[in-house]
Amino acid sequence: MAWITLFATLADAEARVAVGQLFKVRLPRPPFRVILLRRADGSWRAFEDACPHKKAAFSLGGYLNGVGEVVCPLHHYAFELDTGQETTGQACPHLPMLPVEVGSDGLRLKVY
Repeated sequence: MAWITLFATLADAEARVAVGQLFKVRLPRPPFRVILLRRADGSWRAFEDACPHKKAAFSLGGYLNGVGEVVCPLHHYAFELDTGQETTGQACPHLPMLPVEVGSDGLRLKVY
């Protein structure tokens, strides 16, 4: 796994990514398309822009539901953002979460 810097500073990241926005990021290496999410509590989450069920892109209509889970636009499966577990009882594989780190060198994402 390798770390990729997405924003040089936290201020840059906060200026570009609104709270609750599913922000699509293109990477130079797999998984290539990632969703970055800034939560109201100041934490950040990241995951591949593909539902684990049928690979539908979250960036094409995915959203956060009332309890803060990300919902797939195709079949409306919901995923908890701390663990990636599917919460609608559909036996869908979990959504792999990618580590996000905020430090003096900006906001970084660990990819596989």
